[in-house]
Amino acid sequence: MKASEFEKYYCAGQPVEINEALAAKLKPCCDYTSLFYMDKQSLREKYPAVPNISRDAASEDIEIFFDILKYAYAGYDYYSDKVDFEKLKADIITKVPAVGISTDGLKEIIFEALYPHINDTHFAFIGEKNLNMKHCFIAYFSDLLLENHGGLGKVISGCATLCGKEFDMAEISENLFPTLPSHDGRERFLFGIYSEKPVDALTLGGEELPLHRCKTDLCNPKDGFLYDREILGIPAVYQTTYGLPDEKTDEFSGMGEKYKNAKNLIWSVLGNFGGDSRFPEMFVSALNGYANWEMNYAVLSSPLAGDNRESAHEKSYEIHSLPENNPDSSKFGGKLWLLQNKNVASSGESAVMYARSVKNSVSVGSATCGCGQFGDILGYHLPNSNILFCMGYKVFNMDGFEEGKGLAPDYWLDSDDPVTALAEYINEENGK
Repeated sequence: MKASEFEKYYCAGQPVEINEALAAKLKPCCDYTSLFYMDKQSLREKYPAVPNISRDAASEDIEIFFDILKYAYAGYDYYSDKVDFEKLKADIITKVPAVGISTDGLKEIIFEALYPHINDTHFAFIGEKNLNMKHCFIAYFSDLLLENHGGLGKVISGCATLCGKEFDMAEISENLFPTLPSHDGRERFLFGIYSEKPVDALTLGGEELPLHRCKTDLCNPKDGFLYDREILGIPAVYQTTYGLPDEKTDEFSGMGEKYKNAKNLIWSVLGNFGGDSRFPEMFVSALNGYANWEMNYAVLSSPLAGDNRESAHEKSYEIHSLPENNPDSSKFGGKLWLLQNKNVASSGESAVMYARSVKNSVSVGSATCGCGQFGDILGYHLPNSNILFCMGYKVFNMDGFEEGKGLAPDYWLDSDDPVTALAEYINEENGK
C-alpha cells in the first residue's frame, strides 16, 4: 500500500453510520475467542458443518458475510476502490444451486470469488482445510554472480560460457538482486526472478539458466526460541518465534544487554513466524538503548470490531503515527547484521522494522513473507452455514512493505548455510 493510498482510504475516510437493527443482527456472528483457542474437534462440535443449506439460507449468509466485510474488515475500504463488492456478492448468490449447498461448497465459492481480488495473509476461512487469501512471491535464482563495471554487469561466476561477458544492467534490471558487495566496494548481483508462480529457467546471452528457490528460504533453525552461538568468532543471536508467554520478555532483554558492546552481531530471525512484537522490541531496546518501529497505522472501530465495539454506533478509523527513526538515539556502537527469509512473518517482520532503529544495521537474506498489511485478527461465523472466518481490523503502513512480497533485504543471500556464509563475509571484510 502506498502512503497516498493510506491517506486516501484511512486518514481522509469519513465515519459510516450503522443501522442499529443491522448491528444487532451481525453481532451474534462475532466469535472473538473460540476460533483461536479451540481445537478442530471442539470447533466441529460448536459449529457443525451443514450438509444442505437452502438457497435462501445460503443467500442470507452471503449477505451477512459482505456486511461483516464492510463494517469489520480493515481492508474493505482499500479493496472497495478496486473491486465491486456488490457485483461480487450478486455473482456468488447466482452460483448457489436451487437444490441447496453444503457448508464446504458455500465456503469454496465465496473464497474462489474473493481470492483474485484480495491479497491478505491474515484473512482466512477456518475448517478442516483452511482457505487463505495470501498471494506469496518467492525468489528463484540462477548460480550467476554479476559485478557492476560502470553500468555493465560482468559475470564473474556461475556459468563457464558466460563468465567474463558483460550485459547492460538497465536492460536486465528486473532480474538483478543486490547481494553482498566485493570487499573493495564493487556492487554485486544475483540473477533471478521474484514471482508468485514457480519459474524453472531464465535466459541470458542465449544461455538458458536453470533456477532454484532461494536457498536461504529453506534454512529455518529451530534449536530453541532464543539462543546464541559463536560462528567463526562472530556472535550470533537466534530468535525463532515470538509466540511466547509474557514472562519471556526478560530473556530477550538479557540477550540484548549481553551483546550491546559487540563489534559485529548477527541477529537471525530466520523462520520466525511471529507472535508478540514486544520480544524483538525488548531485545533491540537493551542492545541499542533505543527501539522504534517507524510506521503509521489505522484502527477500525465499529460494533463488530475494535476496542470500543460495545459502545460504537458507526464505523470509523483512529489514526496512529509512530515517530521516524532518530539515528542520534542509537547507542549500539557495533554493526548489526539481520538475517531474514521468506518464513519471517507477521510480528516476525516487526524485528526487521525494529532493526532499522539501529544506526549501523544491514539486512541480509531474502524477502520476508509479507504478512502484516492488515492485522490483529478477529473471528466470525455465518449463522446458517456455520462458516468460520477471520480477518484483521487494523491496517499498517510501513515503508517498503507490500503484502505477499514482504520486506526486501538490503542484500540478498542465496546460501544453504546463511549464518556461516555471513560470518565468513564479515571476517573477510575485517581482514581475517
